[in-house]
Amino acid sequence: MREIEKYSPNAVIVVATNPVDVCCTLIARHTSYPANKIIGTGTLIDTARFNKILSQHFHLDPKNIVGHVLGQHGPASFIPWSMVNICGMCVDTFCELNDFAKLDRSELLSESVNSGLHILNRKGNTNHGIAATVVRIIRSIIMDENSLVPAGVYAEDYCGVKDVVLSIPAVINRTGVDRLVHYPFTAEELEQLHKAADLIQSMTSHAEKMLKL
Repeated sequence: MREIEKYSPNAVIVVATNPVDVCCTLIARHTSYPANKIIGTGTLIDTARFNKILSQHFHLDPKNIVGHVLGQHGPASFIPWSMVNICGMCVDTFCELNDFAKLDRSELLSESVNSGLHILNRKGNTNHGIAATVVRIIRSIIMDENSLVPAGVYAEDYCGVKDVVLSIPAVINRTGVDRLVHYPFTAEELEQLHKAADLIQSMTSHAEKMLKL
């Protein structure tokens, strides 16, 4: 990062290297880049997989589904089901009115997060998914889209989460992270958000000690 910082001090940094949340937090803490210029792929790839799984289950175009995987890109990711929307309805209402059984929420999270491992085991890499994720972020920047993206961004103080990069809803445009979007999370969802932040904080502290930062 020192060389990138030296020659491209005004760049927007898009990070895909794992552990991506830790890498982004280290960059935010130990370089001169403003926090809004640092964006990790985070759970955006998990979100894309989650929406694809729901679209296949309900036989719908993914554009008719709004749902995010948030938190850590890893074991502390979670789905805030209060935000999930199918054709303008919450999931349970849509299922009830359209003769679908209630979803197994734990199984859907597991499938969304672990599908990358299944792809890796079958073909040896997951290059297409992460490439599409990076392109999605870069397009939002270059085209100044003001897109709402569940990417890895710095939380100065988001719902009580401070000084860490994790995946939360953020508006991305040519400036980088324009702003964070707040939601009325449930108490359980807030607890999951804080657990993700605590894990990333712990991993980052460990990395800082190893790297003597």
